[in-house]
Amino acid sequence: MPIYIELASLIVNKKAIESKYQGGIDQFRKDCIEESIKSSEDIHLFGLARMNADEFDLGPLINGGLHWNKKTQTSNDFVLVNRYGGINWSTDWLEGDAIFVYHTSCLDFTKARAHYLANDITMDKLQEIVEWDDNLMCTFSI
Repeated sequence: MPIYIELASLIVNKKAIESKYQGGIDQFRKDCIEESIKSSEDIHLFGLARMNADEFDLGPLINGGLHWNKKTQTSNDFVLVNRYGGINWSTDWLEGDAIFVYHTSCLDFTKARAHYLANDITMDKLQEIVEWDDNLMCTFSI
């Protein structure tokens, strides 16, 4: 299921958390998911949200065992995405546009739904839907 992109989103591949992060998914939730901060997830991804990309503390991810290349300032395990700047670096597991990102293993019909929501309705209507229910990929019917 695609993840709705906030102004700044940190998208983390769950496979990387399961295989590399010390303590796995449960520990990642304790370390990185704040109840007061809007976050989302599907079966493949975690999406953490902030107003600006520089507000994310990557330290817990890196210290927990996820990949980070200091030289290129990129990772194969997570990626920063900005609503108005797009995906900050490419990975082999993430695709998307300015409204949604999704794992390459995401089902085709959910990619089609995301494409519809991102391209075939107005931003006002999309915002109205998100305010009504931010899990719009599941509840909004085409």
